[in-house]
Amino acid sequence: LVLALLSPELNNTRRWLFVGGFSFQPSELAKLVVIVFFAYQMAKYEESGRTSRYLLPAFFVGGLLALLVLLGRDLGGSMMLLANAGLLLVLAGLPLLWLLGGAIVLGPLAGLAVMIEPYRLQRASS
Repeated sequence: LVLALLSPELNNTRRWLFVGGFSFQPSELAKLVVIVFFAYQMAKYEESGRTSRYLLPAFFVGGLLALLVLLGRDLGGSMMLLANAGLLLVLAGLPLLWLLGGAIVLGPLAGLAVMIEPYRLQRASS
């Protein structure tokens, strides 16, 4: 994701990596990484008797990847990444109050991300 941010712009974004004549979006790989990493962390969370120390790395990695995808001007990809993470947290039995807290924090941030980009605001209003 960091390499994509350093790559040349394409259609006013930096979402693509070009390797050997092929191009791909690392954000698609990040979605898979979140699923595997969260599943691993949630298994450790369950095995430990629901010790929250296994949640912190998951929140950090999920948040960092979502931020890097968002910096590539891909709000939809970032939201899907967070939705995948949230679903895994629900399936792992995380208290819904924690997820509500996350929604309270992330909701306004998503609104801000829409408002700071004119094309996003135009899409949202139409």
